[in-house]
Amino acid sequence: MNRIIPLALSLVMGIMGCIGAGKPAQGSAQAAYFSEATSLTARTTASTSTITTTAVATSTASDTTTSKSKKAEKAETTTAKAAKPSTTKVETTKAAETTTVKATEPETKPETTQQKKREKQSGSFAWPADSDAIITAGYPYYSSGAYHGGVDIALYGGSGGNITENTYIYAAQDGVVVTAYNDGNWNTGFGNYCIIDHGNGVQTLYAHSNDIQVSEGDTVKRGQVIGLVGDTGNTTAPHLHFEVRVETSDGCYERTNPLKFISEP
Repeated sequence: MNRIIPLALSLVMGIMGCIGAGKPAQGSAQAAYFSEATSLTARTTASTSTITTTAVATSTASDTTTSKSKKAEKAETTTAKAAKPSTTKVETTKAAETTTVKATEPETKPETTQQKKREKQSGSFAWPADSDAIITAGYPYYSSGAYHGGVDIALYGGSGGNITENTYIYAAQDGVVVTAYNDGNWNTGFGNYCIIDHGNGVQTLYAHSNDIQVSEGDTVKRGQVIGLVGDTGNTTAPHLHFEVRVETSDGCYERTNPLKFISEP
């Protein structure tokens, strides 16, 4: 394109030279030649300008398209990068849920373990009174139908008389004394009594004693003498009131059937 303009100008100059070197022409002919040469130069220049402008416009449009394409690629890359944290967030949430689930599982294990240990203790407790003593009132009701939270144990002689008083009371199992009253008072109907904690949520109670021979905090062994059978508190005759209590999920203790833990001789 740049070579067209010089060629056009050269053509015009040649025509002018011919006009100057030849015979003098008519003024109108010279003017016509000059007008045609000028028109040709103008058309060539305009065509060149149009081609140049079109090329520039095309180049600019191409550059603009390329720029937009690059920007679009950058935008897509940025969008893709921005989307990644969402996946990470979901994975983190799942991990947290899994952790939460795992953290809640051990809550039932202590109680289950305690129950298993308690079951092993069942039937392994010693008879808490004289080997010839018998159960005179069972759990959980008296013969009258009234509630009874343990078993009453008494000893009778050959003539059928009650000879239980001042016979020994024995610890049913190893443990620690957690309660001991030996003041001869009513004490909610138990009179003189003590409670021994055997661990694993199991406790035993011994009531109506004439003499409790252990104190709170004492460690005792299975079969150890802890007192004498008596007639204190709410009684109608000398006997040992014996209870077994087990720990509930809220930390309290409730009475259960003592015959799950002891056997009558």
